[in-house]
Amino acid sequence: VNLICNGLWSIIFSYELLWLSCAVITVILITLIAIYLRLGIGTELQYEDVDSTKSGKATYFWCVHVPISLYLGWISVATVANYSIFFSAPPVNWNAWAEGWSVIMQMVVFAITSTMLYLRFDFIFGAVVVWALAAIAVHQAKYRSVLVTAAILGSCLFIGCLVVVWIRASRFLFGRKENSLSENVYMD
Repeated sequence: VNLICNGLWSIIFSYELLWLSCAVITVILITLIAIYLRLGIGTELQYEDVDSTKSGKATYFWCVHVPISLYLGWISVATVANYSIFFSAPPVNWNAWAEGWSVIMQMVVFAITSTMLYLRFDFIFGAVVVWALAAIAVHQAKYRSVLVTAAILGSCLFIGCLVVVWIRASRFLFGRKENSLSENVYMD
């Protein structure tokens, strides 16, 4: 379903059928979240059927965790962007609210990403959002509130990603399994 919707979204969006593109990208996001949860990325389930050696876990991380997290981060940001385009185009045309809408959507993405960092230690997802916020800051620099919000939230997420990388790396290298940020996460 995800693959079919991805192909359909590209065609639908290029023809500017914005309401339909929002529906299709929402299906993509929902199915991707289901895949992410089913694979248990960022939980002890992640390594359930994986070779228990460090090399087996590292291979799984680079071949499954990274691509799925990148994809989920990208689709999460693209979904917000798709809805923003929809709401700024006729007949909805909320252009008068564009600056406020952008700030609100940045805060929503920040909250989602902070949750992913805290509960799943998913710095890959976080890195995609940091990149997107940097792009927003550069592209929307003429709007001070958008620029400042993107810079502050992006910086906070960048620091959060660095903390998660440090924690994950120390656990991988030194084999610590205790969870200092979240009781619900198993990081090996």
